[in-house]
This record gives sequence, C-alpha cells and structure tokens, in this order.
Amino acid sequence: MKHISLIYPAVLLVTTALSIEAAHADEAMPSIEFSYAGNPVGAGGYSESSYKGGAMLLTEDITARYDGCRITEVIIANGEFHNQPDAPVEIFFTKNLNEKAFGSVSGNMDIDRPKEYKSYPLPQPVEIHAGEPFFVGFVTWASGATDYETNFPVYTDNVLHTDLPGGYIGFSTTTGIPEEMDWQDEGYSGGQVCIRLRIEGENLPQNVAELSDIIMQDCVNPTSVADAMLRVSNKGINPITQLDLSYTVFGETESVSFDFPEGVDYDQSVYVNLAVTVPNEGANIPVSFTIEKVNGVATSANANTVRSTTIHSILPENGFGRKMVVEEAGGSGCGWCPRGIVGLGQMFENYGEEAFIPISAHHIGYGEETSPFGYDAFWERYITHNPSCLVNRNIDRYGITDPSTENLEWIYSEVSASRAIAEINIKGYDEENGWLTVDSEVSFAFPEEDGTYSVAYVVTEDEVGPYMQCNEYSGSEYEMGGWELLPSVTPTYYDFLARGISDFDGTSLNTNGSIKADETYTHSDKVNLVKVRDMDRLAVIAMLINDKTGRIENAARIPVSGLNSVESITPDNSPAEYYDLSGRRLSGRPASGIYIERHGGNARKVVSTQQ
Repeated sequence: MKHISLIYPAVLLVTTALSIEAAHADEAMPSIEFSYAGNPVGAGGYSESSYKGGAMLLTEDITARYDGCRITEVIIANGEFHNQPDAPVEIFFTKNLNEKAFGSVSGNMDIDRPKEYKSYPLPQPVEIHAGEPFFVGFVTWASGATDYETNFPVYTDNVLHTDLPGGYIGFSTTTGIPEEMDWQDEGYSGGQVCIRLRIEGENLPQNVAELSDIIMQDCVNPTSVADAMLRVSNKGINPITQLDLSYTVFGETESVSFDFPEGVDYDQSVYVNLAVTVPNEGANIPVSFTIEKVNGVATSANANTVRSTTIHSILPENGFGRKMVVEEAGGSGCGWCPRGIVGLGQMFENYGEEAFIPISAHHIGYGEETSPFGYDAFWERYITHNPSCLVNRNIDRYGITDPSTENLEWIYSEVSASRAIAEINIKGYDEENGWLTVDSEVSFAFPEEDGTYSVAYVVTEDEVGPYMQCNEYSGSEYEMGGWELLPSVTPTYYDFLARGISDFDGTSLNTNGSIKADETYTHSDKVNLVKVRDMDRLAVIAMLINDKTGRIENAARIPVSGLNSVESITPDNSPAEYYDLSGRRLSGRPASGIYIERHGGNARKVVSTQQ
C-alpha cells in the first residue's frame, strides 16, 4: 500500500453547511446542519403571481445514516420579492410530493435579506428512521413584480449535474398545497435547493466519508501514469485525519493511504490526487474508486464510498486525431454573449475545421428565427445560463464552461493532445424537400464487443443577420475582440449558428453488436433545413457519440455549397428571386444597389438607383 502524508489538505474546500455543537453534559444535544446545497447563487426559476416551492429528498441511505436522530429546525434561504409586504412560507414533510404532508409549520421569509438563510424551529421534532425516506420542502407566494423587477422565491446553489436528490422545484398558479403543485427534479440543470436541516441526536455518525467527485482525463497513455483527482467529503461529526482509498482497473486493485495532520472537519471537502496506472490499451475502460477506511475504521455502508468513471487507453502512435466540438449557448439579448462570439471566432480562425468545430445554439427565448431546429434537449438538459458551452459533451471533465478564448485555448491544448478511439468522415450530402440527407463513415481503433455509438448531424449557417446584439463590453478597458469599441447594442451577423440537428443524442450506428478495428461502418440521417436563410453559407457537422458516456468521441465538418446558389438553380416557372453579389438570397427586390435577379432559367445583374 502506498502511504502519503499531506501536511495541508490539498485544495481544502469549506462548505457553508457546518454547525456542530459540543456535547457538554446537561447542555445542548450534539447537532449538525445537513444539506445538499451550498451558498445561494441562482434562482430556481422566477415567479410572478404564482406559488413556487423547493424540496429535498432524504434517501434510504441518509435516513439509515441518521437513524434515531431528529430534525429540530428547517433552514431556508430567503427569496427575493418585490411589490409585496411579506412572504409567507409553508414548510412541509411528506413521503411523496404528490401525497398529503404528514407535518408542516408556517412562517415568513425575511424579504429584506434575500439569499440569507433563515431558521424555522419545529414545534415538534421530526424523527428519522432507517428505511423510511421522505421529502422536506417549502412553498411560498410571489406576486407580480413591477418596474422590470423579478421575483425569485426559490434559491439554488447552481451546482449542476449531480445525482444529489435535492433539486425539486414546484410551481402552481392556483394552489400552494404541496401535493397539488407540479414538482420537477431540476437539480441536474439548476442545482440544489438551498434548504438545510438541523439534525440532532446522541448517535450522530462518525468516521463517514463520501466520494463526491472524480476529475480524470478521459483518454490516457498506457505507458505512463494518469492523474485522478478525487473530492472527499467528511459526513461524520469527528475530523478525518487518515483515509484509505483504492482504485480498480482491468481487474487489478491498488491501495493508497492519506494522512491529514490538521484534520478535515464535518462537511468540509478535500481533493486528493492519485497516480493511476492503466496497463493496457482499450476503449470504454471502467475505473472505480473506493473509500476503504476512515481513521482506520471501515466506512459506513450508508455513504457514497464508490464512484466510477470510463476512460480510453491509447498509445500515442495509435488511435486517431481528436477534434474539439464546442456547442455554445448564446443569445442576442445577453450582453455577455460577445465573449462566446469572440471565443468561437478566434478559435476557428486559429485552428480551422480540421481541429476545432464551433456550434452556436441560441435559445428560443431570443427569437424563433435564430433558435435551431431540434436543439431543445441542449437547453433543457444542460444549459441554465449563457454564454456557456459544452466541450465534446464531456460534463465530467469540463462541465458547463466559459466560451472565452482563454478558456477554450486551455481545453483545446488538452483535447488535441489526446488520441481518439474512432474517426468519422462525411462522405456525401443531398438536399430534397427542405431536408439535408448526410452520409458518413466511421472507423474504430480497437475491437469492442459491447460498444454502442450513435451519430448526430448538425447544420450551421454563417453570416446570419443582422440582429441587434446587446454588448456589455462596450467602453470596457477589458479587451474583447474589438467589442469594447462597439456600442452597447450592435448590429451583428452570426457565424456557426446552429440551424438544425438530426437528433440531439444521435441515431444508432449499426455495428451488428460487435465492433471490429478493420471495418468501416456507414450511417445516414436527415437534418431539417426549415430555419436556413441562405443555402450557400452552410456547413454540416457529423458527431460520433458514445452511448455509454454521452461524450462526443470525434467529429467532422465540411462546408456545404451549390445547394441554392445562382449557378445551381434549375429552370422553372417560379416568381423572380433576388440575391446579393455574394449569392445570398434576399427577401425581395432591393430598392437600390447592385444585385442579381433570377427568373426561371435566366439570371442577370441589376444596377438600380431607384429610391
């Protein structure tokens, strides 16, 4: 067993949900504050003239951990309210969100202290029993706001993409009764609801730790060690001074021991680094990490002590060149979105479609014209704010990240340095009746018996506009690709604008249940072109998606031309159509200027001075 002594906990993170009372005789009972959430950061949706609620679930594991203890207080972050004198709140306990509550208490949020936590003592403690999970939540009312002010009655911590069951948001315009509200688990896209519970008891757990995160490269070199960073959280009331971990790959297990001389207190987290050896090549290799002991004691079964990730192991001389796909969430109404416009533009200019593939997907809230066809899952599943982006849909490694040039450069240096297990090439395309059919071929570096993959096609369009883009960088001393010199609202043409996707998760690549390294697999699907303005400013992108991980393994991009240029239009009896000199179709006959008119099989250049 390897043994590592850490003089200082590596990157010690202290969460805000820490409150341990000393167990003095004849004094206060030992207690903790339990929560899935950290500091209030974002809002679980705005609310005007409606009821809104938040809830968390105490799972079987949590109730087993605190068996015999009791909840004495519920602590909730105050919402933000306008145009109302107070904010009554109803706190409830229920076995199921669509069942009648078995306990409740009323109170009022402090409307003068938004985002600050307020405690609501319970007149009767709620007992916790192993094997009996239940919800704790609250409901409040928010009236209609005025003067462009928005009400945010439910705050979350914006810690996204987590399996913690504390992100339930409720909504109703007619009732504040919990079981009659529409409840949705939005923790994956909005974070954890800011609810804390005061739990007290003589048998609060000790020597309990959880693995709350893994950060590891998704592609490693088998001739060298790979770094894995694990986040360990203390869930016991006593400090962690010693920790035994293990990892398993290719059936082999290695153990490592860590010492923390200063201790890691309750609800504090610490990152520990492991040097992982992956001895063989292969695709979709599971690597599991386990907390074996805390302070020399076997860990509780009621904690998340095991986490796994999936990686590829490839020698540098094998595999394929990897392309970086950035799906960016942008929008004309977002004043910070020029950061994404500049980031995608500069990266594409620096590296080109041979290495960097940009896709800008606007939310429908910024206009029907700029939002793409079929990209709803992008916003519903992942994105809560813009500008932000996904890189190769690798949430575990890069999360929802900033599309600035500096950030994308750093990620690109890592992505481009690693090899890909497969490559995809676009072999052809054809337009008919407003749909683009795309054909591709896929090759793999390794055989795989149970590997399943899908392919998605995206059509993007350049120079779409002009649209009025908000610009918060106007007049700033911070350089932002020239946007600091532009007005606060700037006419803008968008490049890389997503117009449609065949299927966000892709459709299956038929491998007949077994992947062979010496075979080529074909795929075909269609993309709706209903959003396209100019057929001659398009590019088509093919993305190979790993069904097991959801990550984009590789991609290809080619410009599309000749579908609707003046030269390619066949004779017909349709009305006259008009194009500018670059071949872009115009909405009607220009009042003046130089343009091209096509009528039937004839095209001519027109110089008009008509006013």
